[in-house]
Amino acid sequence: YNITPIVYGSPSFLEPLTNNDPIFKKYPLWVAHYDIALPLVPKPWDAWLFWQYSGKGKIDGINVIVDLNKFNGNISELAYI
Repeated sequence: YNITPIVYGSPSFLEPLTNNDPIFKKYPLWVAHYDIALPLVPKPWDAWLFWQYSGKGKIDGINVIVDLNKFNGNISELAYI
């Protein structure tokens, strides 16, 4: 499909799994880390692209609890993804 995958997980799950192998840095990181001011970025990444900061979100028009996420960039960068 010629699409770069995004690696998703919590820091405590990803660090032992990736074992700080730099090969994973070529894939963007979607980090799940709740109830914290800023997420921990697991090695080998230096930054996150998406941050799932809650699993208890409420959105108007949606009648179930949803995950809440932030994008680490601007609207033009998000449109490019």
